[in-house]
Formats: sequence, C-alpha cells, structure tokens
Amino acid sequence: MSVQILYRTVGRWKENSYLLLHNNKGWLIDPGDGFAMLDHEFNCPGITILGIINTHGHFDHLGAVSAFKEKYSLPFYIHSKDKQLVHQANLYRKLAGDNTVIKTPAIDFFLDDSPGLLLEDKKIIIHHTPGHSHGSVRFEAIIA
Repeated sequence: MSVQILYRTVGRWKENSYLLLHNNKGWLIDPGDGFAMLDHEFNCPGITILGIINTHGHFDHLGAVSAFKEKYSLPFYIHSKDKQLVHQANLYRKLAGDNTVIKTPAIDFFLDDSPGLLLEDKKIIIHHTPGHSHGSVRFEAIIA
C-alpha cells in the first residue's frame, strides 16, 4: 500500500487538516476546528493514529488537538518556537473576532528535538522553516 494523504477543510478560517496514512497507520496534521467532522472523516476502521503533528501554532490549527489527544491518548508534536502561540491561542482567536474558547493542548514533544517521525517503514523528516510563524515546519516524507 502506498502513502495516502486525506484532507478536510474546516472552521471559520478554512484551515486544512490532514491524515497521512500508510499500512493503516497515520499521523494527524493540523487538526483545526471541527473535531466531530474530522473524527468522523479520519476515524476509519482499522486505522491507528500515531500522534498529532502541527506545521505551526496558529490558533486555527489547534481547535481539535485537545479533543483528539483526550479521546485517543495521542501525543502532540510542535516546534518549540511556537510554544507561546499555543498557549495564547484563545487570545488570538478573540483578536480575530471569534469568542469561542478552545482547550489549550498540552505539548508532549517538540519537533526540533526529533530526528524525524516514523510511519511504518517510511520516515517523515522535519524541516524548520520560520516565516509564517517562528516555529513553522514542513514535512518531507521519505517514501522510497
């Protein structure tokens, strides 16, 4: 089976959330607002989600992180330079005109401490690419 990328656009800010899958294992990427819809779309029978990884810490990418962590006991990974953004997510939501409050997710691991993440026999390499935020990262999947 090859690597598959499923995505859904969610929330007021039309944020893209992804599930990177290989051999019934996957990584959840940037689960924004819309936990119920994402859980329904990405919770396929036989699929094991290994954890949550975020490209950056802006509030629109964090809305469903805590719910996924709690429901499935998943670890949450983000670059350490976006730690402050995660902790201030509700302030930025309010500044953007949204009075909804999210549960701020606890960060389990920092991507800058990781040599990469595994997806079965594939490796996801993390590249720190500051710009959109100080802790922005991009992922390179080594699939060969």
